Amino acid sequence: MKNDEPRSFRLETDRLTLHRPRRKDLSAITRELGKRRIVKNLSTAPHPYSFIDATNWFGRINASWGASSFTFGIYEKMLAEELIGVISVDNLLVHAHPCPSFGYWLASDHWGRGLMSEAVGSVLAFAFKRLNAPAVEATYLEENPASGRVMEKNGFVSVEQTLLWSRFQGTYLPGHLMRCEKADWLGK
Repeated sequence: MKNDEPRSFRLETDRLTLHRPRRKDLSAITRELGKRRIVKNLSTAPHPYSFIDATNWFGRINASWGASSFTFGIYEKMLAEELIGVISVDNLLVHAHPCPSFGYWLASDHWGRGLMSEAVGSVLAFAFKRLNAPAVEATYLEENPASGRVMEKNGFVSVEQTLLWSRFQGTYLPGHLMRCEKADWLGK
């Protein structure tokens, strides 16, 4: 699939547009993931985060787009296509574990306005209706309860406490595995 994906891969909410990130977004990604308060909550992002890291990530997400994952840039409509975050649904081809996983981050200037909850709801609808996923799983670090609240608002429930790798801190940290079942989500 070309980088100018069909409109069906462009998700819309009241305030957001979600679509495949573009090369012009790499500076915003580098800037935002260079912030300690964002990258400390992610499991695999390096710190400091460089433009080369963003370029390598961009190559990986484009190589897997539509095959094993969908990664969407999050754009607030009133900001005219300025990337403010990223959300992905991954592991679409892992047959031993048919439940895709979710990951996301949002620029700190946009926290506390419900934007990530809106984006998660949109991508959940995509995963359940378009990809026919039976459920979606996600994790969050215990020291980031706001992420857990975003998931709970969208129908995720806690499955178990676990240890999650933090590349930023170079160790495993307490976290939570969350799951949203398609049947429960459709029934809300």
